[in-house]
Amino acid sequence: MDFVDKLIKPFTPVTLERGKENRVGVIGRSYLFGEDSMIKSITSRGKELLSSPIRLVGIEDDQEIKWNINDCKVFSHSQEKAVIVGSMQSECFIINTSYRIEYDGYFDFDIKVMPRGGTVAEDFGLEVAKKREYILSRLW
Repeated sequence: MDFVDKLIKPFTPVTLERGKENRVGVIGRSYLFGEDSMIKSITSRGKELLSSPIRLVGIEDDQEIKWNINDCKVFSHSQEKAVIVGSMQSECFIINTSYRIEYDGYFDFDIKVMPRGGTVAEDFGLEVAKKREYILSRLW
């Protein structure tokens, strides 16, 4: 038997506002995703629940990691759910994120942290390879 997503009454469809930042709405709540794929705002019945935007902070070689390449996209959207995916990149690390927000309020979040590999130009000897030894002392 195949499982089929189906909107069940009295729930309402998941809403989506696309742009540089994406906003997903579900049963009186709203989630605003920033360009870095982190949640900037969560409101419930018009009231802000976060004291500040969520951010990912890391310390590598005693320096705060600077996330200099960010991306956030809508992977899929239907009446039943929205899936938002994104990434953040520094000189040393890549963070991949995935959020699934369903019509009944279920919220699933997945984050993957990985070291950056060599670029195509580095692998073909067209550029000098960057340091590839990482000391990630903290990530929160």
